[in-house]
Formats: sequence, structure tokens, C-alpha cells
Amino acid sequence: MSVDVPGAPSAPTAVDVLATSMKIVWNAPAKDGGTPIVGYHVERRSKISKHWVFLNKDPITDTSLVVKDLFEDMVYEYRVTAVNKMGAGKPSDPSLPITARNPWSQFLDRFYAYAKPKWTDEWMNGLPVRSFVHPSVTKPVNTVF
Repeated sequence: MSVDVPGAPSAPTAVDVLATSMKIVWNAPAKDGGTPIVGYHVERRSKISKHWVFLNKDPITDTSLVVKDLFEDMVYEYRVTAVNKMGAGKPSDPSLPITARNPWSQFLDRFYAYAKPKWTDEWMNGLPVRSFVHPSVTKPVNTVF
């Protein structure tokens, strides 16, 4: 039986994505090279850089890593390399681009893009009335001030 470096793990994916952290997960390679995998190296690059940067000095044994100290709205890519006693194999395919962002931020952005309120000032019986017109409502909601 010949011994070799391991194959490439699956492309990493992100779960639990927030503005300043995310968890990266991947699957072990189909081929371990004939000797057990001792760990993984994880690399990252931002969309504004072509250079991959190692996130861990020593191989980690788990198939996930929580990445911290990210910049909000920055787009990142990750790749993973498996390591056995013969050395490091080829890196995985890169992850899809992942934006460091709180999940509720995307909802609020969509909400405010759709629900651009329009306020109108009118007078009713000598009193100022402020009307709020929502795009999905045909009749304004009046408030007397």
C-alpha cells in the first residue's frame, strides 16, 4: 500500500454568518492518502485581494472553524487543505463569496427599500395633519398634531 498526501476536502460553506464572525464548515476528503488525516489548514481572502492568508498555524482536527474579527459588509472566500503525516494535500475549491453581515440587516435593507414612507403635511379643520403613505396602502393614515 502506497502512502500519499490526502485529497482535497469539499469546498467550505458558511453557517451562522454575522457582521464580525462566521462559522466555516467542510467535509473530509474522500481519499486520506493511506494514512489518517491529522488536521486541516483554513485559508481566507477578501474579494479585494488575490492572496490567500492562513487562519491557523497548526492543523485543526475539527471540520469547522469559527472565524472572528471580520469587517462588516466585506466579502470573503475560504478554502481548506487536509494534512496527514505525509504533508498537506491540494486545497479545496474556494467557497462561494460570503458577505460578513448580520442576517437582520438584509431584511431591514429590503424593508426600507420597499417601504419608503412618504409624509405629507395637510390642514384639517384648522389643525395640522401629517399623513403617512405606504406604497402598499392606497389611503393615507392621518395623525392630528
